[in-house]
Amino acid sequence: TIKNITFDGAKIVVGKADDVIGGGKYVGVISGASRANFENCHVTGSTLKCLGLGSASHTMGGLVGALTPGSGFGKITNSRFNGTIDGRSRVGGIVGELQSFTYFASVTNCIAEGTIEGNDLVGGIAGWSKGYIEVCTNNATVKGEASGGIVGQMAAYACTIGCTNEGEIVGSGDDGTGGIVGLIKADDVGNDTKTYVIACRNLTDKVT
Repeated sequence: TIKNITFDGAKIVVGKADDVIGGGKYVGVISGASRANFENCHVTGSTLKCLGLGSASHTMGGLVGALTPGSGFGKITNSRFNGTIDGRSRVGGIVGELQSFTYFASVTNCIAEGTIEGNDLVGGIAGWSKGYIEVCTNNATVKGEASGGIVGQMAAYACTIGCTNEGEIVGSGDDGTGGIVGLIKADDVGNDTKTYVIACRNLTDKVT
């Protein structure tokens, strides 16, 4: 468990623009990829930027790049991001990618502020989710294709519950733009899989 820490003014720049591979996979101020629990962790006044354009340039989160679950771990609670993120794919204010393997990773009672931008799958809380996002608030501006105030893309079995968006959402492309979720794609495992969006609120008319 990682708890009660603050990173203020962090600056992370990854990848090379002229690199075909790109670079910058699994990037976060606290951890790039993790199976830990994060409690009361705060990243403020910070900047994350990916220069790479290749296939390895994805999964960037303000706190954690990719969160993997297990029995009793893989949770982010009572935490906050405030700053600027300029990533590629699977970009989120709290976590880039929320995974599931038998268990479900989760983000609970977290807040994102600032500007969160990427090419696609961009969310105020998570860029891509196959886990649980509960009682979170986004106040950040979110920009990109398949962009949502809470999550960019929800995959099979994902749940988004009791969350609120108050940030501006600026979408691009054809994959969806939403105050809560940009793209819901529940059939990536089988036709019987489901996703759930329950008791969420979008409180801004700035969704374009």
